Amino acid sequence: MDPEDCKPLLDEVHRFFKGLNMKIRYYIPILLVDQEEIIRIHKKSILGSTIYEKFELDAVNYVSKSIQRGENVEVVKEVEQLPPGRKVRAVLLLYGFPKLAIGSTLAHELMHAWMRVQGYRGLALNIAEGLSQVMAHKWLEWQSFTGNDYMKGTSEKAQFLRNLKEFMKDGIERRYSEAYGHGFREAKWAVERYGLIYTLEHIARKGKLPE
Repeated sequence: MDPEDCKPLLDEVHRFFKGLNMKIRYYIPILLVDQEEIIRIHKKSILGSTIYEKFELDAVNYVSKSIQRGENVEVVKEVEQLPPGRKVRAVLLLYGFPKLAIGSTLAHELMHAWMRVQGYRGLALNIAEGLSQVMAHKWLEWQSFTGNDYMKGTSEKAQFLRNLKEFMKDGIERRYSEAYGHGFREAKWAVERYGLIYTLEHIARKGKLPE
């Protein structure tokens, strides 16, 4: 709900990429936005997006602070001017979702950003989205091994979060769409057979998944 509360999560997702030898050495503004702003920019409601250099957008109205007063939520917005001419100008995340949902969405979008910074261009949609879904799925799996206490133990909250993680993984695995569903399953098969780094190197050379 609040960017300040979200900062540890952003650091966590960056550590996840670093642990895969995919550290993002490139400053990318990561902004929480509300549904109204997402629809203004994309004409539809989505959980996240990566803004590239050719996207015609000068500024974003992002959520700078969110204060809950009883059942009401007061949202404070500010304007972020996006720097022109950069390969990746910003990553937008729809605010108000649980940590697991925001984290997996960020892992997905940062994979798009990483590929753009590394020079991957002209990829088929099912490859680009499939790989990004693989990273979202991997991040959810990684949550079991990061040592965070919030998902451990026998408390009702810990069990709920473990259930939520499995529910979200299952949603990625079963998703019915050519790019996000079939693309994920093809990319996951390649990564499990050849490893993530070899799969990425093969795509960089050939523009397609290894067979």
